[in-house]
Amino acid sequence: MAGTHKRRNRPDDRCYLNDPEVGTPLHDGGPQPARDTLSKIDDEVRPRDSSRESRLLLPTFLTAFCDHLKTRQTYKSFRKDVSRLRNVFGEVCTALKIRPPGRPSGGCERVQPDKYAGDHVNAKFLEDVTPEILNQFFESRTKRSHWAAKTANNIREILHRLFA
Repeated sequence: MAGTHKRRNRPDDRCYLNDPEVGTPLHDGGPQPARDTLSKIDDEVRPRDSSRESRLLLPTFLTAFCDHLKTRQTYKSFRKDVSRLRNVFGEVCTALKIRPPGRPSGGCERVQPDKYAGDHVNAKFLEDVTPEILNQFFESRTKRSHWAAKTANNIREILHRLFA
């Protein structure tokens, strides 16, 4: 992007479009031509339809997060975290499908039912998952499923890593 700051009592404007290490000077005049040039560059670089917010599909995001967890954790830790995500969101993507216990490359895949099928957070987009929805989810699951405080905190921990 473009930025303006003072260097040796005169404005120094640089444009970082592709390479953040290499900046090219924008002008040789005072501060007003610099502001005009910066606003012109920002208009060219900024997307045309900035009023429309980008909406990220939740299954796509969860699949990418599960792939990230798989590369960073041991298999046992990965399975625990995927199970906790499945408790919150359900089987919304292939990474959160219920699999039989055992080795990662086990033989046949048996279909196992989801015993909490109606008690998941129902959201299609990532932006729809709000703190209010998550708090309602935790309240209802601690009452209905008799979750211990440790279980709720473990799930809060994985959600914190998901949104961080």
